[in-house]
Amino acid sequence: MTMIVAVAALPEERLTRDRAIGLVLGFVGVLTILSPWHSLGGSSATGQLACLAATACYGLGFTYLRKQIAPRGLPALAVACFQVSLGELVLTPFVGRGEVPLSWRVVLSMLALGAPGTGMAYVWNTIARGRGAVEGSSVRR
Repeated sequence: MTMIVAVAALPEERLTRDRAIGLVLGFVGVLTILSPWHSLGGSSATGQLACLAATACYGLGFTYLRKQIAPRGLPALAVACFQVSLGELVLTPFVGRGEVPLSWRVVLSMLALGAPGTGMAYVWNTIARGRGAVEGSSVRR
């Protein structure tokens, strides 16, 4: 999704042959994992669409980061922490409203599983220098 948004929004990003092949293979992989032909009209289709929408948000967010935030030269760790914290604030009203009740065990599990992986991914994305939105942003440390 980042590649699609970046190619559309950033003139310096070009869709090369290798990127096009990667894009096609990525979509084939997503279709294989989601296998929409098995769950047409079911509740899992809603979840699958939500996951695809979330992926589109990553594409928009990383491209916006590259175009608007990176030129400011802000510290990568501060940018990553702000992004993740803002996302947490937006999603807080929806936590615990599903089938799984919000308990300390659930909260600790989310922190243990989500914080290190997502945190490291955002820091890595914002630290990457001199690369395009497809390969990483150019926010300086």
